[in-house]
Amino acid sequence: MSQSQEQQPLLHGQSSREYGTTTNEIPVPKPRPVKSPVKVEAKVWFANEPEPVPPPFEPGPVQLEQKRMFRIVRSFGIIYALISVMTLLWGLYNYQRRVTLIKSRWAGSFDDLIGPPVVCAATFVAILANFIVAMKQHY
Repeated sequence: MSQSQEQQPLLHGQSSREYGTTTNEIPVPKPRPVKSPVKVEAKVWFANEPEPVPPPFEPGPVQLEQKRMFRIVRSFGIIYALISVMTLLWGLYNYQRRVTLIKSRWAGSFDDLIGPPVVCAATFVAILANFIVAMKQHY
């Protein structure tokens, strides 16, 4: 190959040193924007309208019933939380007592005859009361 052929571009607008780049770009005309009237659907128009201010709220019988139910539910939540805290404290006390008895090499029984039945009875009473209130509300 001669030197003149090496200096000629491989493709239109490309040389061997600038392979993959174009040296002369063909201008592409941009289309003009078409102006048209804005069409808004009614549902979009009304969705942007502000809502009217509601009248002052006066509690009716349904709202009073809901308030009473909220108090009952809150009281059951407090009862369950107290049962949980008491169970936690009882378990911690029982653990510490048993560790002390093991370290002192006590030969007696490690059974706790009062704690588990008390926890079970308190949980049963709380769940039973919750069930009775739910049944009264449903029927």
